[in-house]
Amino acid sequence: MARAKFKQVFVLAILGIIFGYNALNISAWQGDIGFEGGISTGQQVGKTSSEYREVIFVSGEPVELDGTLVMKKTLKKDKVTGMDGITTVYTYTLSNSSKSASLSRIITYYTILDKKDNGQVVETTSIVGTAKETIKLDTKTFTLSTMDFSRTDLVDPKPGIEYYSGNFMWKKVYLSTSGTTAATGTGASAVKPGTVKVESSGNFTGFNEVWGSVETEKYELTVQSEEIKDAKVDKWEGGASVKASYIKSVDIKYEENEPTAISFDGGYLRQNTSKSILEYKCKIPEFDSAGVSTYNMIEKEGLLNLETFPIAERLKVQDSSSIRGHWAHKDIDILLGLGVYHYNMETFEPEEYMNRGEFADALVKAVQEVPKDPVFTLSSKTKTPAKQKGPVTTVFTDVKSDNIYLSTIESAFKRSMLSGRGYGTFSPDEYISFADAVTILIRTLGLEQVSKWPGNVTIFKDNNEIPDYARDHVYAANKIGLIKGDTEGFIHPNDKISKARAATIINRLIDFMRENLIKE
Repeated sequence: MARAKFKQVFVLAILGIIFGYNALNISAWQGDIGFEGGISTGQQVGKTSSEYREVIFVSGEPVELDGTLVMKKTLKKDKVTGMDGITTVYTYTLSNSSKSASLSRIITYYTILDKKDNGQVVETTSIVGTAKETIKLDTKTFTLSTMDFSRTDLVDPKPGIEYYSGNFMWKKVYLSTSGTTAATGTGASAVKPGTVKVESSGNFTGFNEVWGSVETEKYELTVQSEEIKDAKVDKWEGGASVKASYIKSVDIKYEENEPTAISFDGGYLRQNTSKSILEYKCKIPEFDSAGVSTYNMIEKEGLLNLETFPIAERLKVQDSSSIRGHWAHKDIDILLGLGVYHYNMETFEPEEYMNRGEFADALVKAVQEVPKDPVFTLSSKTKTPAKQKGPVTTVFTDVKSDNIYLSTIESAFKRSMLSGRGYGTFSPDEYISFADAVTILIRTLGLEQVSKWPGNVTIFKDNNEIPDYARDHVYAANKIGLIKGDTEGFIHPNDKISKARAATIINRLIDFMRENLIKE
């Protein structure tokens, strides 16, 4: 949604550097691609507008348009409900020179955010004021007369991912006039303008997280036209099916240096990209040489796409030659580059067990909080917190104020990624088991419901050794491809995990969030 000024986006980027590394957060918020059924590149750093593409059917022929979408957004408390309300003004400027076509559109939407007691948010969007839209196709002009609109979605925030799904519908009525047609007046040229009614309904689903964002839309569209041609009424109907997707993703790949006479062999490159794809299929009447519709229906289809120029960042290189050849060397290298692991490689032992404090620290750095829509960040007044007098109060009695993992342990707890050991304790120095680690990962993803039935039997040979509280999480982790057994089909759920094994499962979690989840 709208990030009107570069300095506003910069504020959000600064907030992304929470735990020592620049996440180059990429996010898409509901409405980034507009509500008109088109696709966009979303808002980009340093830009006040986004590239936008759309296909229209008002003339009985699919016409593909390109141009820009500008969004301006404000946040205020709703006077009636007391809930957060977002007002967004969408301005479209589109054209197609080969079709002598242009479109200008300004619509203001108002969204009320109703936060429920379970943390979910119901968003309801409606139109504010009068929508304005004018389409020109050759000698014809289509002017929006009325528009009805309804959209609602449910946002379900989880520790590492924010999921959402919703439905929308709209109806537009246009008045169509040609170069020789006048809407009012007298004489032979005074002809009543035609009308075109376009209706659309569909659904959308998406998610937003620090490693990627996706929104997919599917909707059906119908067009009904009635106008005077050669002193006769010409009526026709048509329809279209549209699928659109908007994807922001992260790629991590190794770049080897050439020549080799350099202080480091190579390093990892993090690259952010966004893509939008729209596919349509329509069934419309065939028109004769005079432009009058016939009973013969024809089918057409098309594909639109948009892609932003990639934003790349080289990750830091830390000398890990001391563990070169180790089976987890690659995973450890990536986590070192991302700043997820912070170890002195001269004394680092990959097979050393990892404790709960270290695991919480690594996980919070690997899966930062879901980026917030800038409208919330920029509307909040920043105040310098007052210095606390006396001893610092911590969430857990056994995590003291001088514990190097205090902030990340408390962050993981407050985000519901993990829990304590009971009686207000966390046991930060206790080694973490594989079953506990997997349970935390699934809670972070918010995918506990993948296990449809409590007490599922997993495929692993040591299924009976999995603690009851962890079995459904292990089942879910295996089903989504996050874990797998050894060559003999065991996972050894109660074994303490080494820093090497932790690196592999944390890196697999990152890969799932930036690749597998997007593909699904």
